[in-house]
Amino acid sequence: LLTGVGILLLALDLFGPAASIAALLFWCANPFVLAWASLVTTDMGVTAFLTLFVLAFRRHFLQPTVASTLTSGLLLGLALLSKLSALVLVPYVFLGRRALAVLAVALLVVNAGYLFQGTGKPLASHTFQSDAMK
Repeated sequence: LLTGVGILLLALDLFGPAASIAALLFWCANPFVLAWASLVTTDMGVTAFLTLFVLAFRRHFLQPTVASTLTSGLLLGLALLSKLSALVLVPYVFLGRRALAVLAVALLVVNAGYLFQGTGKPLASHTFQSDAMK
C-alpha cells in the first residue's frame, strides 16, 4: 500500500494524473507484487522506502528546504534499516544540496533503529565471527 502511494505521487509529479493512475494500476496488477507482497520479507519494505525516498529526494533536489532535508534523510535511513542493498542510494544524495545533512539524518535514523548500541565504538573493539574480519 505504501509503495502504491509512493508510485502514485511520483508519477503524478513527473507525468500527470492519467499516467499516475496507469502506473498505480500496473503496480497493483503486477504478478510479482501479488505473489510476493504477502510474504514477510525485506523486499517489500525496501521497495516502499526506496520509492518514497526517490519522491522526497526529487522534491528536495528541486526545492531544498529544512523539511525536505529531514524527510529525505528519514526515508533514506528507513530504507537502509530495511535492507542493506539500499546503500546504492547513498551516492545519489551527493547530487543534491545539503547532502551531509541528509546523510546525518539518515545515520541518526539507522542508529536509532539499533537503539544506539555500539555507536561511537572503534571498529577494533567489536568481536567478529568471520576469519576475514579478525
